[in-house]
Amino acid sequence: MVTLQLTNAFCRPLLLYGCDSVTLRKAHIASLAHSWNRIYWTLFKVNSAECITDIQLFTDHLSVADDIAKRRAKFI
Repeated sequence: MVTLQLTNAFCRPLLLYGCDSVTLRKAHIASLAHSWNRIYWTLFKVNSAECITDIQLFTDHLSVADDIAKRRAKFI
């Protein structure tokens, strides 16, 4: 859990830098989500998207698409 908190604090802002000020296509958001989900695959050794979604819900972390939408709403 500590590793997840550290990656969420240091890596996620770098991954999503500037996403709030530009319009992204669905393919770009999917690419960013895939990159972020690789962290969950590595840390928790799961392969299914449903497991990753459950882990994100249990740890109170937003999905990448939801986080980008939240950032865009705050930016505007």
